[in-house]
Amino acid sequence: MDDFRRRPGVELQLADASISPQSVLMQGHFHQRALGEGLVLRFGDSREECAYTATAELDAGLCCVIFLRGDIEIRIADFHHRFDETRMENGVKKLLTMYSGSPQTMHRISRGPQQVRYLSIAASERWLKSRFSNGQYSVSDNKFVPPRFFSESLSQQKQLLVWEIIQQLSRVPQTNPLLLESKVIALLASTAATEELSDPARSLVVGTTTRERQCFLRAREMILQNASEPLSVAEIARAAGTSATGLQRLFRKLEGMSVMEYARRLRMNRALDALRSRSMNVQQASALAGFRSPANFATAFRKMFGFSPREILTADRN
Repeated sequence: MDDFRRRPGVELQLADASISPQSVLMQGHFHQRALGEGLVLRFGDSREECAYTATAELDAGLCCVIFLRGDIEIRIADFHHRFDETRMENGVKKLLTMYSGSPQTMHRISRGPQQVRYLSIAASERWLKSRFSNGQYSVSDNKFVPPRFFSESLSQQKQLLVWEIIQQLSRVPQTNPLLLESKVIALLASTAATEELSDPARSLVVGTTTRERQCFLRAREMILQNASEPLSVAEIARAAGTSATGLQRLFRKLEGMSVMEYARRLRMNRALDALRSRSMNVQQASALAGFRSPANFATAFRKMFGFSPREILTADRN
């Protein structure tokens, strides 16, 4: 707990004042990575041992928060938003985005002992202007513009991007920063915040043409819709309106992997999601990922994520 209190710019208030400063506040996995000038990613998967309120200063710019597990309330100025997985309709996760022209104070309220899993993305105005719409990001530079908030459900595509960002953040050694940043750009470009705050051309990732982006999105949607019935590269390319060779080149450019590698990773992501939600056992998740042998699935799973399928189930019980 003392380590948490010593973090710069963070104030901690415990719900139970009798708890010792030497007590363990949380334990688990935490990752933070800065990309370029003005983009900071944070991911945490931990067990919180008591109720508390953490207060921190958010820099001006865009802040995106996704809580995948836990009961957490966020308060910024007069805005309140509560992430509560037990109250999510049909288990649909929520994504909260805030834009402000000036620094804001954020209160993060944890209501008691619980498992918490989250991803946060902080992007400065300078980074946003340099990455979207050829620098024509249309938010006012006036620091007195009041903060604006956007809350939306995580679609299947957004959830896949979130999983991919988390995997790359957690990977040792660290992954290619350009690949990781491209995932963040794709996620932010699809949010309600950037749709309202930026130019219509916002979703074109730097270095790709409009046609390439359209082909890529059509191909990815085709893969998503047919994850349980894998298609050939030629079939996906025809649906996307390009050649098989062109599609492979496009996926290597935007994803750093082949079309089939991307499809296999998607199936593994779904197996990971099923295990985390405990909706499937290891054998069922193995079949979902397209493996006939649970042993082969476990080997491939550990190679991709760095831990075994059974470790997830054990961790969730604890």
